[in-house]
Amino acid sequence: MVSPVVGLYAIMGVQTSVTGGGWFVALAICLIMQLLVATV
Repeated sequence: MVSPVVGLYAIMGVQTSVTGGGWFVALAICLIMQLLVATV
């Protein structure tokens, strides 16, 4: 079984070169939303 974090590490360089680093904000928002779902 592969951890989902491995996929994040695999696309980190590609996403930074394509979006210029703006995806870090989107990642933070997604992680916060997932935390809210997990608390329900």
